[in-house]
Amino acid sequence: MTATFSFPRLLQLIRKQWIENSRLYLFSTLALLGILGLVMIFWVLTDGKHYSEDGLYIIFLFGLFIAGSVFASMSFSMLGNKERGTYWLAFPASHLEKLLCMIFYNVVVFTLVYCACFFLVKSMAVSYVTSLVADDPEVYTFRRSIWGSDRSFLAIVPYFIYGFFAVQAFYLLGSAYFPRYSFVITTIVGSALIFVFVYYTMEILEGSFHDGYSWNGDHLRKYDGGFNTPYQRYELSPVFTNLVIFGVKYIWAPVFWVVAWFRLKEKQI
Repeated sequence: MTATFSFPRLLQLIRKQWIENSRLYLFSTLALLGILGLVMIFWVLTDGKHYSEDGLYIIFLFGLFIAGSVFASMSFSMLGNKERGTYWLAFPASHLEKLLCMIFYNVVVFTLVYCACFFLVKSMAVSYVTSLVADDPEVYTFRRSIWGSDRSFLAIVPYFIYGFFAVQAFYLLGSAYFPRYSFVITTIVGSALIFVFVYYTMEILEGSFHDGYSWNGDHLRKYDGGFNTPYQRYELSPVFTNLVIFGVKYIWAPVFWVVAWFRLKEKQI
């Protein structure tokens, strides 16, 4: 065990992880292809005669969250076994290198493999649907997604991607805390935290906004009389607003990774 960071050693650790788990990753990829194929067949059979590409991207996001969470929850499963966990913790690499290795396989490898599998299966499903439309355009229709339009479903996809990386990092953290039954326990803990956050947020908002106050998305209004009278407007400065938006988008995954790193440093079996 060492406390110093070495990039060449990190590359060797990534290579070692692949050699030891390549069969698992290969079978997982084949299983992912099979599940996506079944989902696409179900989509073709149940979407009637009028198909929409937006539905495929909804499937993409749903599968990304589920598969990514399951894969991340398996990251530190070796810690649930005394022999494997002791060997892994005693392996001559720093905790940071071990964490970065898992982040690499979760964030980079998994995301690339999932996207490749999805778009491969999607291309076959779209080819079949477009052939139906070409053969009988009066019966079948296929509406393509509109890229770059604010009214398209694709406009909100980036926000789901931000959320995915945060959720994935949370399940990675859960794997470090709960090596056994990590997915189930992390899901329960995450659901409880979300419930508590929403509940207390609503309590604070209801307790803070008295008569004459109204929240309008990005600013607060204070009415001197009724709601049809002139009002005072309160809002955050653009700089602070941009900082808050930046934090909401990007801060969660690094925070969970850092907490996971501290957890690994204190982990004992």
